[in-house]
Amino acid sequence: MADEEKRREYRRKYYLANREKLLTKSREYRAANLQTIREKERKKSRELRRTQPEKTRAAQRKYKAAHREEIRMRSREYNRLRWKTQRAKLKEQYRNWRKKHPEYDALVWKRRSADPDWRKKRRERRAASPYDRMYREAHRETLRKQGREYMRQRWKTDPTLREYARKYAQDWRKRHPGSDAEAYKRLVAKPGWAAHHAKLVRELVKRKYHSDPEFRARLNLSIERRRALKLGNGPADLIKAKQVWDRDKGICGICGKPVPFEKFELDHIRPLSKGGTHTFSNVQVAHRSCNSRKGARWPYPHAMPPPSLC
Repeated sequence: MADEEKRREYRRKYYLANREKLLTKSREYRAANLQTIREKERKKSRELRRTQPEKTRAAQRKYKAAHREEIRMRSREYNRLRWKTQRAKLKEQYRNWRKKHPEYDALVWKRRSADPDWRKKRRERRAASPYDRMYREAHRETLRKQGREYMRQRWKTDPTLREYARKYAQDWRKRHPGSDAEAYKRLVAKPGWAAHHAKLVRELVKRKYHSDPEFRARLNLSIERRRALKLGNGPADLIKAKQVWDRDKGICGICGKPVPFEKFELDHIRPLSKGGTHTFSNVQVAHRSCNSRKGARWPYPHAMPPPSLC
C-alpha cells in the first residue's frame, strides 16, 4: 500500500514538472492516430450503452442539463455551416421527405388548431432567442417574401388551410364586431388606395372578360339592360345568355350559321336606339362580325325572323 502511494505521488510530481511536454506529445499522438482513437471511443461508447443503458442515459441528461446553452450554440453553428455548404442538397432532402409524408402538414395544423395560443407562444420563444432576433432583423424582407410565397402555394394546394382560415376569420369577426367597417375605413383613408383598387378591379374584370365566356355574356347583358332602362324603352328583363343560346340552338339570327358558345354575342333584333326593348323576345344569338355589320340599322334587310318563344 505504501509503495502504491509513493508511485502515485511520483507520477503527480512528474506530470506537474513536465506538463507542457506531455500535453504536446499527447496532441501529436492523437493527431497521428485520430481515426483509430475515434473508432476505439465509439466502440467503448456502444459497449457502455449496451451494458449500462440507464447509467448512460442518466449521464447524458446530466451533461445536457449542465451544458444546455453550449450545446445549443454548437448545434446552431454546425447547422449554419452545413446550410451554407449543402443548401441545395438539404432542400431536396426536405422536399422528398415532405412528399413521402403528406400527413405531416395536416398533423402540424391539427396541433396548432388545438392550441389557440400557439402563435403567441411562438413569438415569445423567438423573442427569447437572441440569435433568432438578430437573424430576423438582418433578413426581414427576405423572410416576408418567402413567407408570402409559401402561404400562396399552400393556399392553392391545401384545402385544410383554407378551411382553417375561413373558420378563424369567422371566429375573429364574432369576437370583434364592427371590425370590417373599421378596417374598410382605414383602407379607404390610405393615400392612393382608391386609384390602386380601381386599377386592380379593371385588370381583374379584363382577365375574366377574355377568359370566361359566361361572365362576358353576363357583363354585356348588364350593360345593355342599364342602357335600355336609361333610354326608357319599357321593361328590361334579366336575361341569361345560356337560355338564349339554348333557345336558338346556337344558330346566328343574322346569317343562319352555327355559333360556338365561347364566341357568340347577343344581338337586339330591334336596336335599343330605335326603340327596341331589352326583353327575351327581342334578343337573338349572333356572330360578332354579323352583329357589327348590322349595327343599329332597322329594319335590317338580311336579318332572319325573330325566334319563336315556344
